[in-house]
Amino acid sequence: ELEKAEKAKTPESPEQIIRDVLKETGLAKKQNSTSWNVKNGVPIYAASWVITLRTNLRVGTGETVLLAEDWTTFGRGKSGFIFTEKGIYERLSPFSPRFIPWAHFAKEKLEFVSGGMVTVNNEGISGSSALPRAVWTRLHERLRG
Repeated sequence: ELEKAEKAKTPESPEQIIRDVLKETGLAKKQNSTSWNVKNGVPIYAASWVITLRTNLRVGTGETVLLAEDWTTFGRGKSGFIFTEKGIYERLSPFSPRFIPWAHFAKEKLEFVSGGMVTVNNEGISGSSALPRAVWTRLHERLRG
């Protein structure tokens, strides 16, 4: 009993929340090798386009890529986003990469603008329209606690 109660009090990690939301919304089943970096809920780390995107977005080597979207026409990783356990890395070429920690994402206002782009505190996330609104909304709700 006590062990169950303690487990219930333990907050979920952002990584677990992201994995759960991807499963709940069906994205973990998407298997397009040129787009999502999730196959049956298990990340695919070695895809060359993910490595390129990861480098261009300046994602730390110790971070786990949970989801990736290359928003460029030829898959060169100049625009797009990556979810890691620490937050969202995103870039719209020719601008510099930007990092949004999950704590910041959770506390700020989430809005959808024309074309389905997501904004956090009035700043757009490159490639965000590639994910259904339900994913962004659910992530925001779950991370807020």
